[in-house]
Amino acid sequence: MLFIGSFAYWASCGENAIEVWNECYCKEWFTWNTTKTECVAIDTSLRDAELKKAIERMYDNWLTQYNTLENFWSEKYLTREQAAKFFATFYSKVLNKKFNENINSKIFSDMDKANPDLKYYVFRAYNMWLFKWFKWRFMPTDKLTQAQAISVAIRMLNWDLEEVKNAWYINYYTKARRYGLLKYWDFDIIDWNKTNITRWDMALILYALYKHVMNNKDDVAANYNYDLTKSINKCLVAEEDNIAAFESGTEEDMYNSINKILDACKESAEEIHKIWIIEENDSLQNAMLNVVYYNVLFFNKAKEIVPYKRIENLTETQEIESNKISEVLEDLIIKFDASFENLKAVQKEFAKDYGFSIE
Repeated sequence: MLFIGSFAYWASCGENAIEVWNECYCKEWFTWNTTKTECVAIDTSLRDAELKKAIERMYDNWLTQYNTLENFWSEKYLTREQAAKFFATFYSKVLNKKFNENINSKIFSDMDKANPDLKYYVFRAYNMWLFKWFKWRFMPTDKLTQAQAISVAIRMLNWDLEEVKNAWYINYYTKARRYGLLKYWDFDIIDWNKTNITRWDMALILYALYKHVMNNKDDVAANYNYDLTKSINKCLVAEEDNIAAFESGTEEDMYNSINKILDACKESAEEIHKIWIIEENDSLQNAMLNVVYYNVLFFNKAKEIVPYKRIENLTETQEIESNKISEVLEDLIIKFDASFENLKAVQKEFAKDYGFSIE
């Protein structure tokens, strides 16, 4: 049995490859040939040329003050706080992504260990939801592992992937391979989550990420639209699921349904704000926020009419007050409908500009 299993392994992956969950990956210092039939040794001269370009690009985009291999300290390992600066700056300067500027400086309990010059970037990276942490400790001076680095890179493209037990990073790794982020990278999937990443490996990842975004703007735009739509649907689906209880339930049911809708809409708005803006084109994002905004206004106002909905015989004063609230609600329905029609128009125009279709 052992012999047969070993034979199947080599037959399926090849001598210079390894098998991970029924997929073949090239070993350290190897890459696929053009036909993806075998792993061939990496040409280090090509990698070094790519690294030089990567550092120059980082310098041009304010990620580093160094523009040569020697000054960049390429072989040194990267700490989590140093990586936070790279990623946060890349996120805003290169990808033009917006983020929440309201920084809670007390969010992590171990920031007394952080470099004062890098604390700002740690908090920015936190507000961008790029890094994960443990029990509200960021561990700023810990070395960043290869698995952690590539997972943050993939999250910058709006892919917060499912993390599988015992190999939480495998989906990030697979996505990185498809995007070409590991072409010149020195890595070993077996120890991916234990091996610390060097500054040169990080430079190569960021440069590959930059090229991927520049060369695949239509795919990136489609993902952007998909993520925004998924976020706004939390608000709209919650309304659909709870509207019956609001219209015909008990007073308690009405309040509960409104609160569920408002909670979902708040979550939608937060997610929409987090999703980055392509080439600073925020028309689609703003259109979606307007839909959420009018939904929130409507249901906040709807709370005021709940006490009148279950009274059979309103007094004259109550009827006047109820009618005033109803007029405001009717006006908000008109504005919501208009915002929704505007969203559909903006969404179609956005899809047309980036060459993908919307069903």
